[in-house]
Amino acid sequence: MLIAVPPLIFPCAQEKGIDFCGECDKYPCNDLKEFQAAGAHRFELWKAQEQIISKGYEKWMEEMM
Repeated sequence: MLIAVPPLIFPCAQEKGIDFCGECDKYPCNDLKEFQAAGAHRFELWKAQEQIISKGYEKWMEEMM
């Protein structure tokens, strides 16, 4: 399953050596907030990040399949 990632966010995560924004000590950063604010449908981004943080990536991905 591919997940759309904003162009600024993927390189940021790679640079920090993390897999998703919720692992970052700056979560939620201004770039992520601006990305979400640009489209109301992107609220799902926050929901997914919070679920990954609470359940872990593996469990979240299982539930998404």
